[in-house]
Amino acid sequence: MCKSCGKVVEKCVEALLPVRTAKGVAGMETRKKVERLFKYYPEAKQNLEILKFQIGSYAGADEDEVIESLTYTVPEGERVSNSNISDKSSRIALIYKDIADHESQEQLQDMLKRYYLQKNELDVFEYSIKLLEPRLSRIITDIVINKMTWMEVSEKYYVSVNTVAEWRKKAIRQLTKMLESSLLFNRVV
Repeated sequence: MCKSCGKVVEKCVEALLPVRTAKGVAGMETRKKVERLFKYYPEAKQNLEILKFQIGSYAGADEDEVIESLTYTVPEGERVSNSNISDKSSRIALIYKDIADHESQEQLQDMLKRYYLQKNELDVFEYSIKLLEPRLSRIITDIVINKMTWMEVSEKYYVSVNTVAEWRKKAIRQLTKMLESSLLFNRVV
């Protein structure tokens, strides 16, 4: 019997397992994100800048995409049997313009959404690194943001490469714990 609830021990433990498992899964996903950012931070920053450039220079939907969209669009409204070619041409032009505007707006919104989600993730990650204990923060900043090798960090701080590895593991644990509860970092798209 469980001392706290009086249930049979097996049933009491089973009731607690889903909570532990769910928290563990969220923790593993956060840890994987942190490790991914440790490894690919420079590429993530570079991709963010490329996406920013693409948004700034976005010229609208590609003509081929609009034509493809028109090909699979079913006409709406009344169907009038009229052989007046100029009416058909102007109607097609208006439909093309509407679809082109819609496609352009969707593509731009998608790029903006990706940009802000990636930027937010990187901003939260960078800020969290600053919140680590001062020595650990400097070391992780050197490794992740300043792109220093472990050997360079070990020489700079007069420690072994194994110590740098231990500091990195400690930082990953602390960052994971910090970021597990962050709604901004763990946003599901």
